Amino acid sequence: MFELCHMGLPILDTIVVTRWTDEDAKEMVSYIALRGWPQVMVRSDQNPETPNSPRGGRLFELNTLSSVVANILSAGRIAILMEPANKYDNLYGVNVLLESHTGQALLEIVGPGFDATDLNRGDISPHESICLHIKDDVVTCHVAQRSTISHDEYIETVRQRLSKIGREAIKHGAISCHNLATESLEEMGLRYLRSAGCTLLNPAEYRQFPRQFLVRLVSHIRDLPWMLRASKEDTEYIISASALNSARPKFVFWDIVRPSTKYGFGQRNRP
Repeated sequence: MFELCHMGLPILDTIVVTRWTDEDAKEMVSYIALRGWPQVMVRSDQNPETPNSPRGGRLFELNTLSSVVANILSAGRIAILMEPANKYDNLYGVNVLLESHTGQALLEIVGPGFDATDLNRGDISPHESICLHIKDDVVTCHVAQRSTISHDEYIETVRQRLSKIGREAIKHGAISCHNLATESLEEMGLRYLRSAGCTLLNPAEYRQFPRQFLVRLVSHIRDLPWMLRASKEDTEYIISASALNSARPKFVFWDIVRPSTKYGFGQRNRP
């Protein structure tokens, strides 16, 4: 995330926590309240990361923050506290496979109501793929190839998404599970979304990634192939982003991953 920020990519306001005393907790909650955050998005990380790392991105109330952070730190991880953004209310989630030596980019996209973690974790097949040639002279879309999944395939991803949301809602106590025999995970996922006021997920059809979003995304990533050429170990990078649902939709970036060092980076480059 520091690297993303250094390269000029927009990220959410973030606080990294590596220790947590009672005094730290008190000061942190006061600081977050002053920022006007009604909730906090929590992620975690460790060095080196493990393939079965816990899933983050949940929103927590301030009165529960102390125990949440303490549990993360006790597991040998760091806690990442971020300004709130609801992962069930994103406009689009995007993974960009960027080739630093060619300037080509492959975009894998999931639509409204889905999340970039659906792609990162392999939970959902991309709804749309776009192959771009990135050029550093103008902000424009040099689309080489574009494809979208079929209607039936999209409907299946909606079912998978709703089941995932239902499972998470039950696990975290957001909704009660009375009887799985009479109410499916999909129905519970839909019930949770309605209760949370998240209405972007379209069960009928996929809305294609708009051109204005594509132009905006290219404006963020067009210089990255040249900025990333300094690394000789990797020529490919995966960059994860979301288009947030707000009064003026904006992109935020979550991660930059080098495929060859995803789980060994900390061992080779520990400060």
